[in-house]
This record gives sequence, C-alpha cells and structure tokens, in this order.
Amino acid sequence: MMFPGVFQAEKENWGGNGRLTLRMVARKVALLSCVIRTLMSIAERALGFRYWADQGQRYSTPTEQHLGEANSLDTDLTFDCSSFRSQYEFRLPARALCAASCPPAWRSEPDLRFLRSTLRTLPSFRRYSPHMQLKLAKVIRYERFGRGRVVVKRGQRGSSFYFVFSGIIAVTQDLDGSSAFTDQEPILMRKGAGFGEVALLKGLRRNATVVCVEDTELLVVDKEDFFSHQLDQELQK
Repeated sequence: MMFPGVFQAEKENWGGNGRLTLRMVARKVALLSCVIRTLMSIAERALGFRYWADQGQRYSTPTEQHLGEANSLDTDLTFDCSSFRSQYEFRLPARALCAASCPPAWRSEPDLRFLRSTLRTLPSFRRYSPHMQLKLAKVIRYERFGRGRVVVKRGQRGSSFYFVFSGIIAVTQDLDGSSAFTDQEPILMRKGAGFGEVALLKGLRRNATVVCVEDTELLVVDKEDFFSHQLDQELQK
C-alpha cells in the first residue's frame, strides 16, 4: 500500500519528468522543421522555382532564431497552425505559371510536359487520358482571384471550365455568392476539384454560383479553345 506522502512524491516526480520529456520532443520537432526548411531552400535554388508559398517569415539555416529557440528548454513552445499553412501552401510553380500565362502557340513541348506533370497533382485532371491532358496543357490559362470574387454565376451560359489549384471556393444558389460567408455549412471545394465542363460541353446554363472563399488559383479552359482544339470530342470519349 502506498502512503499519501509517497504517492504525492511520485506524482510530482512523474509530472516533472513528463514536462521535461514533452519539451525535449518539442525541441526536436522544431529542430527538424528548421532542417527541412534548409533542405527546401537548397532544392528551390537547384530547381529554379518554388513549390511552396513564401508568405511568412523564413530563416535560411537551422542555426538562426528557430534553432536558438528550439535549444532553450525555458522557451514557451507553441504551434501556430495558420502560420504553418501560410508558409507551406502549395502554389503553381513559376515555370508552369509562365507557360499557362502565354498564348498556346508560344508553348514549347517541354513547357507542355512540365505543365501537364504539374497539373497531374490534381485528381480532377488525372481522370483524363494522357492525350487529353496534353491538349488541356496546350490551351489552359492561369487566373488568380481574391476572396469574394464570383467565378461563375447561376443562370449564365457556360463559357469556361475550371480546375482549382489552390484556395477554397464555395457553391451557392444566390447570384452574388454572399451566402457562402453566412451559411453555417457552405458547400466547399478545394485544391484538386474541377467544375463547369458539363455546362460548357452541352451549352447549358450554370445551375449554381461559384465564389472564392479565399485567394484562389484556377486553371481555366475557355470555350473558344475548347472547341477549336477539338477537346469536346476527346471529352465525349
């Protein structure tokens, strides 16, 4: 049987060791994060483009501020999810952005292959055949919209279809998309989603409004390019 005084001593000893272990684990995680940032920086310089957004403060080596904080057991260790997301959100690489921003006739075969390989990270793009993917890479264009921007409006005829590369969009039944910011559970689509191809292919009117909930990157295929490059025939297959 354990006496109250002994039990209290064991409890205090366990609590102290538990806090020490947690701090050591947190320090190792912070150190690993710094090392990963350094390796990413080296890879970005070698590849010539950046896969990750650079919206927050970054440290080039693991020997600067983060490492100093990680080595101090007296530092309060916290994790800010929003900070992590803003620094490491996937964005369209510069080379793919350049290819998708220039006219189709100017795009070289290496540019098309690179653009296709980048877009293959999207599930909605991978469902097409390799031949169709190359055709899409030939005509697809880049758009970036801010929060609150209406992409398509309910009732309008389809003139484009879209792939979501980053950001979040909402599907609503009102014309201005304002309900996306007031509904408790709006219908959301994120990176990898695609929409609008049926309305474009069949000439139908949009049955919903799509609005950007945050800054959003879209890859767009317009009606003129869609039919002039016979993508309708490939899509029907």
